[in-house]
Amino acid sequence: MAVDSGAGVVRSCSPAAVGQHQPMIAPNVYELDHLATFTATGSVPGRLLTAPEGVQRVRDMALSGSVWPLRVHVMIGERELVVIDVQSGEEMEHFPLSLVSELTCATAVDRRVSGCDVLDNLILFTVLEDPVKKASPPEMHVFQCVNRLVSVTPCRPCVNVF
Repeated sequence: MAVDSGAGVVRSCSPAAVGQHQPMIAPNVYELDHLATFTATGSVPGRLLTAPEGVQRVRDMALSGSVWPLRVHVMIGERELVVIDVQSGEEMEHFPLSLVSELTCATAVDRRVSGCDVLDNLILFTVLEDPVKKASPPEMHVFQCVNRLVSVTPCRPCVNVF
């Protein structure tokens, strides 16, 4: 599916492909900046936010001064994804990989249009509601690659954003 909405690219990837976005600290551990987490339900009941909608929501947050990057390590295991605060070493969150959905990479292609956009080199994914626990609604998580461009990944183009 391709939707043209600007001069950028959003790419969908499998969770294993995230490793190709960053130099590895250890096998399957990647250093990223956590930008935001928010409920992933859209304005239509039963519909999740799309990647372009998530990028727009983070952009709106950034424009209002509501984004505070936090350096984290994202560890992708055989069955789960774990987010660890680099400074404290504490586990912030962990999710079964079976609930991680819509892993998407977003990058501004034309820097003449986007400049040094705080929202360049993004990785977004949605954590679905656990059908057994039903403890929390689906959430979209947004991270920024700090060491490499996400566009070097072999992920296929999905939709355009920015």
